[in-house]
Amino acid sequence: MNDVGCGYGALCAFLAMRHPESEIDYRGVDLSRAMISRARRRFSGPNRRFVVGKASSRVADYSVASGIMNVTVGHSRAVWEDFIAATLRDMRRTSRRGFSVNFISDMTPVDQRSASLYYTSAESWISYCERELGCSVETIDDYGMREFTLLVHCNQDLVDRQS
Repeated sequence: MNDVGCGYGALCAFLAMRHPESEIDYRGVDLSRAMISRARRRFSGPNRRFVVGKASSRVADYSVASGIMNVTVGHSRAVWEDFIAATLRDMRRTSRRGFSVNFISDMTPVDQRSASLYYTSAESWISYCERELGCSVETIDDYGMREFTLLVHCNQDLVDRQS
């Protein structure tokens, strides 16, 4: 599993707690050297690696990115959507079976929105993943937050041709 934007490695700890019997080959990737340093101190182990970067350098069965699409860091919407598209392409390239990402829903009332956050509809990114990445997509949006998660299922043949 690749964890893009892993922060201090919280998903690694969650997986170990929820699936202690599973051997997960985990790679956490984050832009922040401080976060990677903290993750290495807390969670390094036999199938756990943490690296500084914006994308994984290896292909794994699955990749996840939680929250990295939501804070625009002051970029325009067009620039931010280019970043998202590039990130989704990277995740597709490095995922054999599938990947997941989450977004803040544009159904959030306007008076409750922050200018620094990115709000979008599921449909636009579902369409992108299907059309541009050759994937099928499921949406999860019933977990009590004003966001949604895309579960993107990869076409195995496409990954094999790219490898």
